[in-house]
Amino acid sequence: MEVADLDAVIAATRGCEIVVPERTTFYGMRELAVRAPGGFLVIFAQKVS
Repeated sequence: MEVADLDAVIAATRGCEIVVPERTTFYGMRELAVRAPGGFLVIFAQKVS
């Protein structure tokens, strides 16, 4: 899911299981993957300026 502010997402997902820690990819995205309540894997991404 592309978001405008990954820092806000990080704050909002405290307490969720982190599956992939925050990283910056070679294709220009900051990403974070968490396991949401219910077991779904959600990947959040913000374009790097």
